[in-house]
Amino acid sequence: MLEGTLWSDMRFESEHYSEPPILGKCPSCGALGPLAELPPMPESSPVPPDDRYTYLPLDADDYAALLEEAGDISPHFHSYLRIRFWQLSNDRRRGADEVPLSDAERTNMVALLELLGERPADVLMRAQIQRQLEDFEGARASLDSPLNEQLSTTVERLQRLAKDCDPGLTRLFTGDPRRAAWLLSLDEV
Repeated sequence: MLEGTLWSDMRFESEHYSEPPILGKCPSCGALGPLAELPPMPESSPVPPDDRYTYLPLDADDYAALLEEAGDISPHFHSYLRIRFWQLSNDRRRGADEVPLSDAERTNMVALLELLGERPADVLMRAQIQRQLEDFEGARASLDSPLNEQLSTTVERLQRLAKDCDPGLTRLFTGDPRRAAWLLSLDEV
Protein backbone atom coordinates (compact mmCIF):
# COMPACT_ATOMS: atom_id res chain seq x y z
CA MET A 1 0.00 0.00 0.00
CA LEU A 2 1.26 3.48 -0.90
CA GLU A 3 0.71 5.28 2.41
CA GLY A 4 1.99 8.81 2.72
CA THR A 5 1.33 12.44 3.54
CA LEU A 6 0.58 15.25 1.11
CA TRP A 7 1.57 18.65 2.52
CA SER A 8 0.18 22.05 1.56
CA ASP A 9 3.31 22.77 -0.51
CA MET A 10 2.35 19.71 -2.64
CA ARG A 11 5.25 17.64 -1.30
CA PHE A 12 4.27 13.97 -0.96
CA GLU A 13 6.21 12.02 1.69
CA SER A 14 6.12 8.26 1.92
CA GLU A 15 8.35 5.46 3.14
CA HIS A 16 7.34 3.52 0.04
CA TYR A 17 7.78 6.21 -2.62
CA SER A 18 10.28 8.88 -3.44
CA GLU A 19 10.21 11.22 -6.40
CA PRO A 20 12.65 9.95 -9.04
CA PRO A 21 15.50 12.45 -9.18
CA ILE A 22 16.38 14.19 -12.42
CA LEU A 23 19.37 15.95 -10.88
CA GLY A 24 22.21 14.60 -8.81
CA LYS A 25 25.49 15.45 -7.11
CA CYS A 26 28.70 13.52 -7.66
CA PRO A 27 29.96 12.30 -4.27
CA SER A 28 33.57 12.55 -5.52
CA CYS A 29 33.77 16.05 -6.97
CA GLY A 30 30.46 17.62 -5.91
CA ALA A 31 29.41 18.39 -9.51
CA LEU A 32 25.69 19.08 -9.88
CA GLY A 33 23.72 18.29 -12.97
CA PRO A 34 21.11 16.25 -14.79
CA LEU A 35 21.60 12.57 -14.02
CA ALA A 36 21.33 11.76 -17.71
CA GLU A 37 24.36 13.97 -18.44
CA LEU A 38 26.61 13.11 -15.49
CA PRO A 39 29.27 10.57 -16.44
CA PRO A 40 29.85 7.41 -14.44
CA MET A 41 32.04 8.14 -11.45
CA PRO A 42 35.73 7.44 -12.11
CA GLU A 43 37.37 4.17 -11.10
CA SER A 44 39.50 6.11 -8.60
CA SER A 45 36.41 7.38 -6.82
CA PRO A 46 36.28 6.87 -3.02
CA VAL A 47 32.81 5.44 -3.58
CA PRO A 48 32.73 1.60 -3.68
CA PRO A 49 32.69 0.21 -7.27
CA ASP A 50 29.13 -1.10 -6.90
CA ASP A 51 27.98 2.46 -6.28
CA ARG A 52 29.87 4.15 -9.16
CA TYR A 53 26.62 5.05 -10.89
CA THR A 54 24.97 6.36 -7.73
CA TYR A 55 24.77 10.09 -7.27
CA LEU A 56 23.71 11.96 -4.16
CA PRO A 57 20.34 13.72 -3.97
CA LEU A 58 20.41 17.51 -4.02
CA ASP A 59 19.51 19.55 -0.94
CA ALA A 60 17.95 23.02 -0.75
CA ASP A 61 21.37 24.72 -0.94
CA ASP A 62 22.17 22.81 -4.14
CA TYR A 63 18.93 24.01 -5.74
CA ALA A 64 19.67 27.58 -4.63
CA ALA A 65 23.12 27.32 -6.27
CA LEU A 66 21.61 25.96 -9.48
CA LEU A 67 19.13 28.84 -9.57
CA GLU A 68 21.94 31.38 -9.17
CA GLU A 69 23.83 29.84 -12.11
CA ALA A 70 20.78 28.94 -14.22
CA GLY A 71 20.90 31.62 -16.89
CA ASP A 72 18.41 31.12 -19.73
CA ILE A 73 16.46 27.94 -18.98
CA SER A 74 13.03 26.70 -19.96
CA PRO A 75 10.12 27.93 -17.83
CA HIS A 76 9.26 24.30 -16.96
CA PHE A 77 12.77 23.56 -15.65
CA HIS A 78 12.89 26.95 -13.90
CA SER A 79 9.63 26.09 -12.11
CA TYR A 80 10.98 22.66 -11.19
CA LEU A 81 14.12 24.14 -9.60
CA ARG A 82 12.15 26.75 -7.66
CA ILE A 83 9.53 24.24 -6.43
CA ARG A 84 12.20 21.79 -5.28
CA PHE A 85 14.10 24.57 -3.48
CA TRP A 86 10.87 25.68 -1.78
CA GLN A 87 9.79 22.16 -0.77
CA LEU A 88 13.21 21.14 0.53
CA SER A 89 13.52 24.42 2.45
CA ASN A 90 10.13 23.66 4.00
CA ASP A 91 11.33 20.28 5.30
CA ARG A 92 12.56 21.93 8.51
CA ARG A 93 9.05 23.34 9.02
CA ARG A 94 7.15 20.07 8.67
CA GLY A 95 5.67 19.25 12.06
CA ALA A 96 7.76 21.95 13.71
CA ASP A 97 7.00 25.19 15.45
CA GLU A 98 7.26 28.36 13.40
CA VAL A 99 10.60 28.60 11.56
CA PRO A 100 11.26 32.01 9.99
CA LEU A 101 11.88 32.29 6.25
CA SER A 102 15.36 33.24 5.08
CA ASP A 103 15.85 36.03 2.54
CA ALA A 104 16.78 33.41 -0.09
CA GLU A 105 13.55 31.50 0.61
CA ARG A 106 11.45 34.67 0.34
CA THR A 107 13.12 35.63 -2.95
CA ASN A 108 12.57 32.15 -4.34
CA MET A 109 8.92 32.08 -3.30
CA VAL A 110 8.20 35.48 -4.87
CA ALA A 111 9.86 34.35 -8.12
CA LEU A 112 7.94 31.06 -8.02
CA LEU A 113 4.61 32.90 -7.73
CA GLU A 114 5.29 34.41 -11.15
CA LEU A 115 5.87 30.98 -12.70
CA LEU A 116 2.78 29.19 -11.40
CA GLY A 117 -0.12 28.64 -13.78
CA GLU A 118 -3.78 27.87 -13.26
CA ARG A 119 -3.69 24.10 -12.78
CA PRO A 120 -5.27 23.11 -9.45
CA ALA A 121 -1.88 22.11 -8.00
CA ASP A 122 -0.45 25.50 -9.01
CA VAL A 123 -3.38 27.35 -7.42
CA LEU A 124 -2.93 25.42 -4.15
CA MET A 125 0.85 26.04 -4.21
CA ARG A 126 0.25 29.74 -4.88
CA ALA A 127 -2.09 29.97 -1.89
CA GLN A 128 0.44 28.17 0.33
CA ILE A 129 3.25 30.47 -0.77
CA GLN A 130 1.09 33.52 -0.13
CA ARG A 131 0.23 32.19 3.33
CA GLN A 132 3.90 31.59 4.09
CA LEU A 133 4.69 35.12 2.93
CA GLU A 134 1.83 36.28 5.20
CA ASP A 135 -0.18 37.60 2.24
CA PHE A 136 -3.37 36.10 3.65
CA GLU A 137 -5.67 38.26 1.52
CA GLY A 138 -3.84 37.11 -1.62
CA ALA A 139 -4.14 33.48 -0.49
CA ARG A 140 -7.89 33.86 0.00
CA ALA A 141 -8.19 35.50 -3.44
CA SER A 142 -6.21 32.66 -5.07
CA LEU A 143 -8.51 30.13 -3.48
CA ASP A 144 -11.59 31.98 -4.73
CA SER A 145 -10.77 30.91 -8.29
CA PRO A 146 -12.97 28.09 -9.58
CA LEU A 147 -11.40 24.71 -8.78
CA ASN A 148 -12.56 21.16 -9.19
CA GLU A 149 -15.42 20.41 -6.81
CA GLN A 150 -13.44 17.46 -5.41
CA LEU A 151 -10.97 19.98 -3.97
CA SER A 152 -13.60 21.83 -1.94
CA THR A 153 -12.56 20.38 1.44
CA THR A 154 -8.91 21.26 0.80
CA VAL A 155 -9.78 24.75 -0.43
CA GLU A 156 -12.01 25.37 2.61
CA ARG A 157 -9.22 24.22 4.92
CA LEU A 158 -6.65 26.51 3.29
CA GLN A 159 -9.13 29.41 3.26
CA ARG A 160 -9.72 28.91 6.99
CA LEU A 161 -5.94 28.94 7.63
CA ALA A 162 -5.60 32.14 5.57
CA LYS A 163 -8.53 33.72 7.44
CA ASP A 164 -6.83 32.77 10.74
CA CYS A 165 -3.55 34.32 9.45
CA ASP A 166 -1.77 30.98 9.83
CA PRO A 167 1.34 30.85 7.60
CA GLY A 168 2.34 27.29 8.51
CA LEU A 169 2.50 24.13 6.45
CA THR A 170 -0.35 21.72 6.94
CA ARG A 171 -1.04 18.11 6.07
CA LEU A 172 -3.67 17.96 3.34
CA PHE A 173 -3.95 14.20 3.28
CA THR A 174 -2.50 11.19 5.07
CA GLY A 175 -3.10 7.66 3.82
CA ASP A 176 -3.21 5.89 0.47
CA PRO A 177 -3.53 8.57 -2.25
CA ARG A 178 -5.26 6.09 -4.56
CA ARG A 179 -8.24 6.30 -2.19
CA ALA A 180 -8.52 10.07 -2.58
CA ALA A 181 -10.00 10.85 -5.98
CA TRP A 182 -9.44 14.60 -5.45
CA LEU A 183 -5.65 14.08 -5.58
CA LEU A 184 -5.98 12.99 -9.20
CA SER A 185 -7.58 16.33 -10.06
CA LEU A 186 -4.46 18.29 -9.02
CA ASP A 187 -2.87 17.82 -12.44
CA GLU A 188 -5.90 18.79 -14.48
CA VAL A 189 -5.20 21.53 -17.00
